Amino acid sequence: MIDFIFVIDDESSKWHTNNYAQHPDHYSTFASLLLRGGQKSVDASAEKKSFGSPLVSFIQRAGAQIYYNTDVPVFGRRIKYGVISISDLCKDLEEWTTLYVSGRMQKPVLTIKSDERVEKSSLINLNHALRTALLTLPEEFTDKDLFTAITGISYAGDVRMKFAENPKKIQNIVTGSYTQFQDLYSPLLDSHFKDVLSYDRKTNKIKQDLSENHRVKLMEELPSNLQRHILKDFGPNQSKRDCYLKLVSQNQVGKAVLSSASKIVKSTSFAQTAKGLATAGVRKSFYYSLAKVLKAMK
Repeated sequence: MIDFIFVIDDESSKWHTNNYAQHPDHYSTFASLLLRGGQKSVDASAEKKSFGSPLVSFIQRAGAQIYYNTDVPVFGRRIKYGVISISDLCKDLEEWTTLYVSGRMQKPVLTIKSDERVEKSSLINLNHALRTALLTLPEEFTDKDLFTAITGISYAGDVRMKFAENPKKIQNIVTGSYTQFQDLYSPLLDSHFKDVLSYDRKTNKIKQDLSENHRVKLMEELPSNLQRHILKDFGPNQSKRDCYLKLVSQNQVGKAVLSSASKIVKSTSFAQTAKGLATAGVRKSFYYSLAKVLKAMK
C-alpha cells in the first residue's frame, strides 16, 4: 500500500469538508456522519462559510496531528493518505513534538510538490536525526550503521513494533533504500558535520570525535522536545549543561537519547493507533492490523 502525506493550510476542517464532497467513500462511517452533518449546516445557509465539522479537525490534531484515510482504491492501486496542517508539520520537524511525520521524513521520501517552508524545516529535521544517531554510536562505524540508527529513532517505543511489524523492518528499510540514504545524508555529513567526523566514501566508514565538548554541543542542538524529556528524566534540578556533562562523563548519552525519544514515540503511536478506529473504522483497522501481523510472521 502506497503511503501519501498531504500538507494543507491550517483550515483542516474546511479541507475535509471539500474532500468529503468529492470522495465520501474515503472516510469511515463515523467520520462520514460528522462531515455530512457539517455539510447540512452549510447547505442550510448559503451565507455560512463551509468549515465542516470541528470534530474532524479535533480528531486530526489528536495524537500525531495527522488524519489518515486508509485502504483507498485509486487507479487500481490501494493507498492510504495522511492529512496534516503545514504548521503542525513544521513544528514536528523542528521540535519533534510527536516524532511521527518527522520520523517518516528522516527516511528517503518522494516529494511531489515542494514548499519553501517545509523544505527549511525538513533540513532541520535531518540534522536533528544525524545528531541523535551520532550520540548513540561509537567512535567508528559505517554509514549503514548510521542510517540504521536514524531509522530506528522513530520506531523506538512504537507499540506496533511489538506485535504488528516485521522485526526486520528497520534493516529492510535501510537495505532497500541504502543509496537513497547516502544521497540524503552525505551532503550534510560533508558540510554541517565536517568538524566532528570524517567520512571515507571509498570504505563507507565514519569516525567521529567523542570529546566532551563535541558531545555536549551535539546534545545542546537536539530538538527542543527531546531535550525537555532528557532533562526531565536524567537531570531534574540541574542546569542543562551540568546534566549533559554528567551524561557524557558517565557514558550515558546514548541511553538518555534513546530512552527520551522512545517516550515521545510511544505516547504518539499509542494515541494514533487508538485514533485509527475513528478515522479508518473498525473493519478497516482490523484487516489493516491483521495484514501487518501476518506480514510480520513471514
